[in-house]
Amino acid sequence: MEQWDWDKSIPRVVTNIHLPKRGLTGPLPRSLGLFANITEIDMDSNKLTGTLPPEWGCLRNLIEIDISNNRLVGSIPPEWGLLKSLVELELDGNGGLSGCVPEGAPPFNRWCGGLFGPPCPGFTRDPLIGTDVSGTRVRTGSRCPPFPGGDAALAARLRCPVVAEFRESVLRFFATKNSGRGGGGGALRIAAAAMAAAESAAAAGTADGGGAVVGGTGAAVGPSKK
Repeated sequence: MEQWDWDKSIPRVVTNIHLPKRGLTGPLPRSLGLFANITEIDMDSNKLTGTLPPEWGCLRNLIEIDISNNRLVGSIPPEWGLLKSLVELELDGNGGLSGCVPEGAPPFNRWCGGLFGPPCPGFTRDPLIGTDVSGTRVRTGSRCPPFPGGDAALAARLRCPVVAEFRESVLRFFATKNSGRGGGGGALRIAAAAMAAAESAAAAGTADGGGAVVGGTGAAVGPSKK
């Protein structure tokens, strides 16, 4: 049974995005900030360019960001310091990144397990966890100075995406795909239904940036990472 045939009372929730080594190009999508229940973003070893989107600071359930070995530039947004659940921040291999690591980001890479290390997380087999900025120009000797006004000021200036900002572009994309295939509008109807569902969820408060939808059905985009 396709998920579109599920009972409407079952939430459709994206929790993981795994797209490593896919030849992806272009900037990191700030629209991922719409998916409040995402816990892992893995897009390492692609050809992604541009800067790191501050909007990802809206994803308070994130435990891992792996965008290593791309072509990203600029600095780490201070808003990423709001990601208090983040365990792994892998930025290594992006030679264009510089600046400092914001307060609130995970500690620099250290070994987990054993007598002295922190417990190893269950989502990875890598014994090194934390913030990895090797192969970049990001400073490792110290953190960024605390943001003036602290987390409250950071959260106040953070502009989280809303569904309405992307509605027209999503519908145009699916309309083009549907037209190219000579279909009867199935893809477009699905896209419209998905956007309407997301807007309803946001209006009802179920897409709150701070928590997961209780009882929701998690979905992973892309193959399992490890």
